[in-house]
Amino acid sequence: MPIDFGVNRIRILEKLARRIPEEAPNRIVPATPGAAECRLNSYCRRISAFGVSARWTFAVNKRNILLDGGGDFGDMLERIGTAEVSMSWKALWPVIVFAASQHVFAQTPSPTLVRKSERTEMFRSAENPFEPVWSGYALIGVRMNRTSRPTIWASSASGGIEDVQFTIPNAGQILVRGVAASLDHTILIAGTAIGGDSQGSGFIGIIPPDRSKKLIVRTTPYTAMAITVAPDGVIWTVGWDKEDGKRVFNVLKRFNPSGTLLSSIHLTVRPIPGASISDVAYASALRCSGDRVGWLTGASQYLEFSLDGREIGRFEPPPWHAEKPVGSVLHVLLNLALSENNEVVVAGLGPISSVWRLNRDARQWIPIDVSGEHLDRLAWLLGFDGNELIVDTKTSNRGEVVARFAISAGGCPRGACAF
Repeated sequence: MPIDFGVNRIRILEKLARRIPEEAPNRIVPATPGAAECRLNSYCRRISAFGVSARWTFAVNKRNILLDGGGDFGDMLERIGTAEVSMSWKALWPVIVFAASQHVFAQTPSPTLVRKSERTEMFRSAENPFEPVWSGYALIGVRMNRTSRPTIWASSASGGIEDVQFTIPNAGQILVRGVAASLDHTILIAGTAIGGDSQGSGFIGIIPPDRSKKLIVRTTPYTAMAITVAPDGVIWTVGWDKEDGKRVFNVLKRFNPSGTLLSSIHLTVRPIPGASISDVAYASALRCSGDRVGWLTGASQYLEFSLDGREIGRFEPPPWHAEKPVGSVLHVLLNLALSENNEVVVAGLGPISSVWRLNRDARQWIPIDVSGEHLDRLAWLLGFDGNELIVDTKTSNRGEVVARFAISAGGCPRGACAF
């Protein structure tokens, strides 16, 4: 009978590793593609592919102990990993006694994705593709980005598709960096307008529900890299600013529905390892729920804020190691979904098999098993509509197949992931 280590599995396994006698013979056997071989108590950089298993288990079979890590929890992966340890029962006995004393025998099922429905969307253009986001009432995206007349489109749950042409006077090129929408169908745009002198100017675009007019709020020298809108209508952005002629990165600014600045704060956050600058607003994601705003930084750290702008939570990155270098930097690219009841799901970009949900109580990222869904390696997490997770599965030549998933409750006892 496997013994499943629950919330405190990392600390418990670290202690178990220390309790195993150094003289006990041990052997590391890779169990998944990409696994590495190392000794049990030594440092091992890369262990296994993510998404294989959501539990650490001790399986006792005669003279063998099997530690099945399946690819979650970064520190433990690097120190223990997926291992088969052969030892005598005499050496095994203190380990079993220690495990029993820690009350770690409760089973915790793996959270999984359950496909509810899907439909084909034709939203990818050949030039300057823009990944859409589910925000407010619809899937919101951009066509013809980096032109003088980009089109903002919205595809609602009912199947209706709306195109809104967006222009700014005297702008030869408009670079849309982020879009969002509210439940009342207001559309928000963050970007940079480039004039005839090739100088860029940051802006926020506000398109009201009746589409009768648009409001352009010029924010220069501030440039927003991500945007969302809270239920109270307050517009949230994060980007870079200038002070005394120098760029200041990771600045969170809030605006009222008319575009008037409400607050501005320079955030001190985890940098991208090895990066020459501290900007983590680039390639970040900003989302909102009914009572908070979540920010997944470019360094994969996750922060939460109350609607009045106070920081209320900060969580270290999920245990995913990037393999694609950006310049000289191993840059972790993640995308974020935050539901109305505050469930948080993040997914790695290529492959999306690296998917986690946040257990706030344990301050831990729980891997979601997506192995049964056969998602394309370039699938993209789009957001939540209610409690359904929206994913661009990219499995059709006719267009983008957007699927809706329910998530099982595994790994989140007592409502630790949503409330």
